Amino acid sequence: MIGTYYDNVFAAAQERGLPVETAADHAASALLDGKPARQGKRKWSGTDRLAEFWASSFLRALPEDAWQQESLGLVLTCERLSVSA
Repeated sequence: MIGTYYDNVFAAAQERGLPVETAADHAASALLDGKPARQGKRKWSGTDRLAEFWASSFLRALPEDAWQQESLGLVLTCERLSVSA
């Protein structure tokens, strides 16, 4: 299910022993790479992916310094651009 995709990416990175910041980077990078591209036969748009990323539960517990990473900064920029469009 796409609603848990980014949480799953984050959890998988943490299960490999990666720090929270790195796990968050993996999830943000997945979004920036256009993943997931589809759910079953339905192709997901960038707007769909952004909405699902921001619905991810791991974001609520991220430390402030995690937001300084380039990947999360780019996600914030994508969000601002989608809101202003």
